[in-house]
Amino acid sequence: MRAPARFFTACGVSLLVAVAVVGAVVVTACRAGPHAAGITRAQADEIVRAHNAWRLRVGVPTLRWAADLAAGAQARAAYLAAHGCVIEHGLLPIDVGENLYHVGPLQAEGRKDELFIVSVTRIVDTWGAESADYSPVRDTCAWNRQCGHYTQIVWTTTEEVGCGMSVCSTLGQVWVCNYRPKGNIRILR
Repeated sequence: MRAPARFFTACGVSLLVAVAVVGAVVVTACRAGPHAAGITRAQADEIVRAHNAWRLRVGVPTLRWAADLAAGAQARAAYLAAHGCVIEHGLLPIDVGENLYHVGPLQAEGRKDELFIVSVTRIVDTWGAESADYSPVRDTCAWNRQCGHYTQIVWTTTEEVGCGMSVCSTLGQVWVCNYRPKGNIRILR
């Protein structure tokens, strides 16, 4: 049974309060389903593994999970979900980078929209697939293509990642991953 969309928003807010008080890794605490708001410990581990698989391909050091980055990412995901499920970067601390991902609801004619369950590996692999449009020799993206998500994943000096997710009233999802130190700064490469 699927909980009403308004429950997801309330659940997301309650998680934000818990994070502010406890300062812990954001983990799904609501019982509405596996993706009500926030991410599970298993998903956090999968996120790190998926990022490190891409980093291994280019020979850069592995990333580790950062609870404070996850709390910030969860807060940003909840904000974006509460404001129409828009995908736009916000103000971040000077040393933090951000990747965003939107998942629409599962739609079928004659049926109510449903929450589309997506694996975090698929999200990271979507960002990583931008490598096809990246030239490491010139350190640029192909003309009119995007590769900044990929370069953030494999940025040599980045050491930590933390992610969050919120469900929108439309049953779409917003995923946010934060990175420290941020990448995509030419002087840091």
